[in-house]
Amino acid sequence: MTAGFHRDPSEFPDIPIFEGELRRRLWMTIVEIDLDASLNYGMPVMLHEGDFTCKTPLNVGDLDLFNSMTALPVPRPLDETTDSVLQVLLARSLSLRLQVLGTSVTRIEDVQTRILELEMYTQRLPPELHSADPGSTKNDLRQAFGIVSLDISLRRVLSYCYRSYIKDLTGPPPTTSLQNSLTILAYQKSFDPEIQGTDICKSEKYWDLFHILFKNDVMQAALDVCFHARTKGLVSWTKASLLLAIDDTIANLIRRISRNGSDIKDVLRLSVISQLVKSQIMPGNREEMMQDGAYKVLVACRKAREGEHTWEDSNVTA
Repeated sequence: MTAGFHRDPSEFPDIPIFEGELRRRLWMTIVEIDLDASLNYGMPVMLHEGDFTCKTPLNVGDLDLFNSMTALPVPRPLDETTDSVLQVLLARSLSLRLQVLGTSVTRIEDVQTRILELEMYTQRLPPELHSADPGSTKNDLRQAFGIVSLDISLRRVLSYCYRSYIKDLTGPPPTTSLQNSLTILAYQKSFDPEIQGTDICKSEKYWDLFHILFKNDVMQAALDVCFHARTKGLVSWTKASLLLAIDDTIANLIRRISRNGSDIKDVLRLSVISQLVKSQIMPGNREEMMQDGAYKVLVACRKAREGEHTWEDSNVTA
C-alpha cells in the first residue's frame, strides 16, 4: 500500500499501461494471500473492500501484454481460457468473500444468504472450469491444478460460512455443507500418482504441491465429515460411506508421512478422531479403538523411518 498498489494504476498518469496491468495482478494476489491467512489462522482480514480502488485484471493472455503497448487489449470472454482467467474469476468473487470475512455475522439468516450467494457464483462459473469430477482433466495436470485451486479457494470461504451456520443451528446441518467437504476430499485423487496413469514424476510434484497448499482445507473437510457422521437424519449418504471417505483420507495421509507437506500431528489427530466417531456408531471399546488409531500412525512412522535408513544406507554403499 505504501507503493500505491492498492490504488488503480489509472490514478497514476506516469505508470505505463503494461506496468499498470501487472500491478493489478500483483495486488489481487496480495489480497488473496491476506484472505487465506485470515482463514488459516482464524483472524480478521487486514483488508476490506473500501480500502482499495484497484480494478480486476483483464482476462487476457500473457502474450497480449508487452512493455511498449499504448492501450490495453480487449478482454476475452470468461468462457475462453487464458493465462489469467482463473485469477480473474477469483478476483470477481473477491467483494463477496471479503464481505463474508470482514463483518461479524450474528443472524443465521445472514449466513444463509451469503452461502447462497457464494454457491450461485460457483455454479455460474464456465462449465469447463467446473471440476466436480476430479478425473475429468487428468490428462492435463497443470490445467487440473488451476481449476482445483480456484474451486477450493471458493469452497474455503463456503466452509467458513457453514461452520458459522452450524454452530448456531439446532437441527441437522445442511447437506450442502457435507457435499462441500466431500468435494474437497475427492480432489486428493486428482494428483495421486497411484491413480494418474501417465507422467508419474510430474504427478508427484503436483501431489506434493496440493498437500502443501491445501493441507488445512483437507483437514478441515475431513473433520467436517466426521462431524456429519455423528449427526442423525442423513439423507443422501450413509454413515458407512462417510467413514470410508475418512479412512481413504487417513490412508492417503499415511502414505505421505515421509513426503513434503506431511504433518504427523494432523494424521494422528484425524486417525484418533475417526476412531472416536466409529466408537459412537459401532460396538467397541472407545479408548481401545482410539489407541488403535494412534498405533496405526505410529507403525506407519516407523516404516517410513526404516525406509529412509534403507535409502541412506544404499547411498553410502554406492
